[in-house]
Amino acid sequence: LKMSRSEILTLQELAIAAASTESEYSKKLERSLKKDAHVILILSTEEERICNDLQRCMKAYFAQAKHTLEKNASYSNTEPHYDSTSRTHQSATSFTVIRDEADFPNQDIRSAVAAYTQLLDNIPIRAALSRILTRYYQIEPDFLERNARIKTSNRVLRCMHYDLVESSRKNVTGITSHTDYELYTLIHESRPGLEIYSTAQVEWCSTWHNTEPHLVLMLGDAFRQITNGDFPAAEHRVPAMTIPPARTSLVFFQPLDDDFPLEPLQSRHSAEHALKRGTRKRRGAYYYNNHPHKTTKMTQLEHIMQRDAIAKRRRTDLGLPRWS
Repeated sequence: LKMSRSEILTLQELAIAAASTESEYSKKLERSLKKDAHVILILSTEEERICNDLQRCMKAYFAQAKHTLEKNASYSNTEPHYDSTSRTHQSATSFTVIRDEADFPNQDIRSAVAAYTQLLDNIPIRAALSRILTRYYQIEPDFLERNARIKTSNRVLRCMHYDLVESSRKNVTGITSHTDYELYTLIHESRPGLEIYSTAQVEWCSTWHNTEPHLVLMLGDAFRQITNGDFPAAEHRVPAMTIPPARTSLVFFQPLDDDFPLEPLQSRHSAEHALKRGTRKRRGAYYYNNHPHKTTKMTQLEHIMQRDAIAKRRRTDLGLPRWS
């Protein structure tokens, strides 16, 4: 599998991009997101330690017997089935944390989650993305800080575990191809596995960066929707893990505020620019029609609920078990 050719930024360079629209790092970020909907963010030693602490806690949690995990079903569950073109079984199990959740299974997980979410809150992603948007749309520089707030939006941290699968088993994958529903997603992996479909390279590519600890920043449906397709959503998947060790990933979803309408922003250049894209459908991924006369107006929360219901119903229709 080829490596993704996305741009690589340190968090310090991202901070410069968040402070200046004209900085080389802001333009670098924009190029990568427009081309392939993702970018690699390099972590410092201390930032990587925080990520690894939560990875360690989640590996211990998922190492418990399956019957113990079933008792904690409010946290753990198999993933919905996202891809309408696939009938494969998925090996992924998730532990889901909604912001300010009080009832964690143990103190180690509570402390590790708090440190990890604080780290992510301090990364100026919303500011950097807002700077990019101000080049094209009639918005203020703090647009996303005001409309994708960290205390009021329905943010979710999902800790994913991918069981090892015997190489002889057929029709099994880690998680099927899909785009995420929110504004953007941040992912930290314990080992390679995440694959993103590159429209520039016209193939699936690995996002793993061998030399330095990193996060993967991916754009989601909401960003694609408000830019009317000028910035794509990252289509991604995880194959079955057949070689030890098992894989865990920390997946953080940042949506727009629940009641924010997913409609194209007003272009700085012309009325036609914001509405120039029509219906789009690619590789089985689910997109909304942006045609001005056919689009169904929907908020961020309604979009999340609708797509999640479709994916969960698909799992049931395919006869896939809740626990496998």
